[in-house]
Amino acid sequence: MRALVRISAAMAVAISALVGVPATQVAWSAPAAESQAEAVGFFVDGRQIVDKDRVAAGRELKITNVPEGSEILLHDYKDPAKTVAVHPTDKARVYKSDPLPAGWRLWAKVKTPDGSTAKVNFIVGSPGKTFDVSVFPGKGTWGVGMPLVVDFGVPITHKADVERALVVEVVKSGEPVDIGEASWHWMDSSTIVFRPRDYWPGNVKISLKADLTGVEGADGWYGPKVDSHFRTGDRVIMRVNLKTHEMKFERNGDVEKTFPISGGRAGWQTASGIKVVTGKYSPKRLYNPGPNGWDVTVKYGIKVTDDGEYIHDATWNDSIGYANTSHGCTNMWPDDMAWVYRNTSIGDIAEYKGSSSKLGTGHYLSGYWNYDWNVWKQGSALFEK
Repeated sequence: MRALVRISAAMAVAISALVGVPATQVAWSAPAAESQAEAVGFFVDGRQIVDKDRVAAGRELKITNVPEGSEILLHDYKDPAKTVAVHPTDKARVYKSDPLPAGWRLWAKVKTPDGSTAKVNFIVGSPGKTFDVSVFPGKGTWGVGMPLVVDFGVPITHKADVERALVVEVVKSGEPVDIGEASWHWMDSSTIVFRPRDYWPGNVKISLKADLTGVEGADGWYGPKVDSHFRTGDRVIMRVNLKTHEMKFERNGDVEKTFPISGGRAGWQTASGIKVVTGKYSPKRLYNPGPNGWDVTVKYGIKVTDDGEYIHDATWNDSIGYANTSHGCTNMWPDDMAWVYRNTSIGDIAEYKGSSSKLGTGHYLSGYWNYDWNVWKQGSALFEK
């Protein structure tokens, strides 16, 4: 058997001198250098993709063997400004994209430090089914107790993926505002609510933005793009003390006025807790058909619970400022009530204390503010102890 001998360029020159053959006639070539881009791989659902492949919406693009120092791009086939984010993983030289948006055609490119490029273009299929998103409140100016409620219309089984895509921004005069602790809370499988720990700031713009086109909310179900906003007015809080029979009307941290009130008597106690103004009526008929019921019409009524508790004028109540003698509503003198009515908005807060009766968490809008904060946070699919 003959031994295989590799001849270097220097050895070729020496051999040519010995045998009298010109060095240029000695057969030899250096091995071709492998491009760094040749090792890069593009995968979806474990399958390596090639040009013009079609992949499912909501999946992630996995890019492997990416040389250090490479530039990674994932953008629309025709518009490079439309991009999908790509992130490093806990594995060296492996990257993953955000969920792929439905209906897009994409370029994936890896530009390596040696100047070579690995790339592939592919099509993201349209989702089979889409769910709608309803956002409350809509455009307008509301009180600082108005929570942000999102209804998806279908049961969401991939809650963490959907919640991660929901982005809340709070700005004032174009600048971001720090609202402190805040959290989403899933009320059920199709409804999620966002609130700060201590109400919204006054006079800010609150926006909800989300791109759910590539997010699988439930198996085979994808969402739309969401862009919704509302504003808050002054930070109005009515602080009602049922023991001292008074209301302090606070605006933007300052007490503007203090009013005498009368709350609910024994057996009809007005509940302590946080309440949200959900309705304003002038005039307002208050009616209870029971054997000891009533049927009166007041000039001004402000609804603060969904089971019929109002703040209203009560010309017949001589105990205003001295005792709790109502059937659970907050009674005020007519002139005082007229002022409060003119200076409140839907979504303003009424904080009550001094009663052994406590408002529960099940009340519409008001209930969201009566959760223990630690319990509220645990309602997020992204909660970590």
